[in-house]
Amino acid sequence: MNISYIKHKSAYKIFAAIILAVLITVTIFFIFGRPAFERPGNSFVHAPAGWIKHSVKYGPSVIAPDNWRFKLDSGNGSVSLNGVNKERAVIWPLFSAKNINMRAAELTLIKLGRKVWPGYEWKYPSAPSLNLISMKGYKGKDKGIALLTWVNTPKGTAICIFMASAPAKNFKAKAPVFARIFQSFHVSGRPLAKIKRRPAIRYLTWQDPRERAFTLQVPRSWNVAGGAYRYAPLDVRIEARSVSPDNKIIVQLGDADIPTYTFPNRLLSMGGFNEGSYYSPGYGLRYIVLHYMPGLEYARYYAENYVSGICRGIRITYSKNRRDISGSINQSYMAYNLPIRLSAGETKFSCLRNGIASKGYIFAGTYRTSTIWGIMYLFIALAPPHKFNEAMAVLSHEIGTFKENPRWAAMNEHIASNASKINAEANKKIEHMISSSYNYRSRVMDEIARRRENAILGENDVVDTETGVDYKVDSGSNYYWISHDGTIVGTVTDSVPNHDVNFKKLLLRP
Repeated sequence: MNISYIKHKSAYKIFAAIILAVLITVTIFFIFGRPAFERPGNSFVHAPAGWIKHSVKYGPSVIAPDNWRFKLDSGNGSVSLNGVNKERAVIWPLFSAKNINMRAAELTLIKLGRKVWPGYEWKYPSAPSLNLISMKGYKGKDKGIALLTWVNTPKGTAICIFMASAPAKNFKAKAPVFARIFQSFHVSGRPLAKIKRRPAIRYLTWQDPRERAFTLQVPRSWNVAGGAYRYAPLDVRIEARSVSPDNKIIVQLGDADIPTYTFPNRLLSMGGFNEGSYYSPGYGLRYIVLHYMPGLEYARYYAENYVSGICRGIRITYSKNRRDISGSINQSYMAYNLPIRLSAGETKFSCLRNGIASKGYIFAGTYRTSTIWGIMYLFIALAPPHKFNEAMAVLSHEIGTFKENPRWAAMNEHIASNASKINAEANKKIEHMISSSYNYRSRVMDEIARRRENAILGENDVVDTETGVDYKVDSGSNYYWISHDGTIVGTVTDSVPNHDVNFKKLLLRP
């Protein structure tokens, strides 16, 4: 487990935000019992007579008897207090980026207890309460106790170690003193008002310049390109690409270079349309033959095959299926009895763009019908790590403000209605087109096989042009003749072998 020391004053605000007083109150109650001087509801006790408050601006604060020595270790953030009668107290706030469990807490306390007071013989920790570990130790005539308490949060784990030591004969009498010291401890961070905040992004409305098909809000001063690209009546592809003025952030909705796909099948393969090839049923439509990919798989595919062109060394760092999104959309399809199903997924990756380390995000939603599939949703963000959150904020805003032009949608619906009839007719011709292509391909392959066989066996093929009958003959002659009784003779020159016999010339096939 990687535990960080709280070394800098600014780091204390992280620890203070996790309500350390709750940890201390629980610790005191279970180990020392409720002190008689404690005022309910008051976690930070004021210094009574004979006590003094030790505090560091934007750091730890604690009270102790005025004749005790206070020391703050600037290296690891721990606080040490030493009394005049061999009393010792240590308070050590820590922070872990990962959440911990009981076993990890036990091992941590054993390790750090030995590090702080190496001469002590510590017994194995026990757990008097949830999120509280304690262990007792002895060194000669001295008795000690070490406590570890923690709180897991979404940001990590706040940990605090409390250690107390005194001569064994006086330890019980000193317990209220230790309790008051521990209960008074708290940390404070810098005021939030002093944190510099990034200025809010200002947006303006951008309209598709090609067909006025849609609008969305984009950041002011950013370079924006794209629109509705109509490759065919039924093939309209949307793209909007926004680039920051410093060229470090790219946010994109859609990709006009991505066509519709069709599934590989036996008929396409027999027609020579293998996976990766273009297939056109006519009327301007062009499909790529490619196996179907769910949204998550396609997001990774897009990163590795498209984004890699501008950002080298793609390394996937996170992937997730988004069935929560696709499920609700598919319910709508089923409600309208539409034969479409959507699959959604997202992925994050790292890469190197123009020599600068970058982070990327892709959300992909793929749809499928009985014959084709394609990309319904494609959202991309790419930026250096320190600007990645800004890129995601812009992407989210652009998606949320994307609006389709109702007039364009109505016109496109009319075009699509007419084009769909054409496409339906074109689909009827697919099987005939594939069959014709296959028959031609078969003839070519047969011819290749014939010539290869003849070369191996030393034969030629000849045909009787009157009867259409084919014959195989030994190679070596330039001309071949057949008599009325079926005898075939070969000659070097174009001369009848015997004028007394009625020979007919045969056609030599290449």
